[in-house]
Amino acid sequence: MSSMSEKDFRLVLRDIAKNMRTDEETDNLGLELGIHQADINGSKVENRHGIDYKGTHNMLMNWSMNQEPTEVLKILRQALDSEGVKRKDLYEWISSMPDVVDMGTTTTAEARAAGVSTLSQTNLVSDRILDKLSRHMPPKTYTSLCTELDIGYYEAIGILMKFNNNYPMATRDCLAQWKTRTGGDMAQLKTILMAAGVRNLVNLHDSDGSNDSNGSAN
Repeated sequence: MSSMSEKDFRLVLRDIAKNMRTDEETDNLGLELGIHQADINGSKVENRHGIDYKGTHNMLMNWSMNQEPTEVLKILRQALDSEGVKRKDLYEWISSMPDVVDMGTTTTAEARAAGVSTLSQTNLVSDRILDKLSRHMPPKTYTSLCTELDIGYYEAIGILMKFNNNYPMATRDCLAQWKTRTGGDMAQLKTILMAAGVRNLVNLHDSDGSNDSNGSAN
């Protein structure tokens, strides 16, 4: 049976979010997927009054973490083809895709929802590390880092503007999105840092520990 990579699946969810034309469509899709109305409303607020689709994307990502890889696309198809949503174009688009999402590791839906890998919790990145990295990340590497975090250029600039060009805060927000979306695997973060051209921060990352007196940025 053919399968879709987890990275490609995230892009599918992004494109679905981008193509929700109205708040009513977002409402109906969320309800068809069994998402609580309060969470749907929160996603619409995060969309910044229709200028962005980030809230809807995050809502779909969080929903997908509770689904099994063999069922998630099937459920999406049914929701898009439902009476409430009626998005035949999106239904036909994902109907041409593989039926299974390859999550990469053997994690349960419950573990993915909690952002916890069944391999070992000690391999997950702590908020302390993300705080430290965001403080030390050079502004000139911001967009390169965002690219490696699967955050598009315009979305990255929008996040930076949201934080009034405060690069550490914008970087911290992007890192938090990545951790929420993926679970925050430490080995993956090292690969991302090297690909973004900040190999020196891998050593900073390794040196972080419980004795870091700076603690959280908050």
